[in-house]
Amino acid sequence: MNSRKICLAAAVLLPIHILALFPRFFTPYDPVVQNRNLPFAPPMLVHWIDPHGAAHLRPFVYPWKALPGHIAVYEPDTKHPRPLHFFVRDLEQQHGGNVHSRWHLFGTGDDVRIFLLGSDQYGRDQLSRLLYGIRMSLFAGLTAAAVAVGLGLVLGSLAGFYGRFIDGIVMRLSELFYVLPWLYILFAMRALRNPFYCSPWWSA
Repeated sequence: MNSRKICLAAAVLLPIHILALFPRFFTPYDPVVQNRNLPFAPPMLVHWIDPHGAAHLRPFVYPWKALPGHIAVYEPDTKHPRPLHFFVRDLEQQHGGNVHSRWHLFGTGDDVRIFLLGSDQYGRDQLSRLLYGIRMSLFAGLTAAAVAVGLGLVLGSLAGFYGRFIDGIVMRLSELFYVLPWLYILFAMRALRNPFYCSPWWSA
């Protein structure tokens, strides 16, 4: 029974960690790239059958078309479906001006944006931001655990070797962290400054 639980947990957690390790490959776009023409776009549905009832071997999506006179109101453009391509390679320009190629698991292969989970208020892809956020959240917890274990090992060894004076200092420091958890505050501040979690109005 325990082995089944372990296998079930591994089957759920392993794909999540793989996505967190390689978000650049599994995401169609960079999480900070904006598309101001498509704010608050709803998720796109992947189709296999067109409106005429014909089945297609390659999945496709209908790009969103903004309704005139409305804000963040869209309708699918059924006249121009975009097939999904796998292992798409595109060129991406970095902040320093350098251009390098980047591989994605899927994409449309053209300038039409695909939003499987929709977009936010700045037109940024929610799927890309979600996968990058998973990486930040998972590795923040692992980093906090590694720092806590490392500090405990070093300080505990010093307290055990040098005796009461060092032991008293270590105990007072540990009690201080119980009262004021600085490490968690630092992680919270780091998350607030991270552009993948939020984007302040002055940087929009």
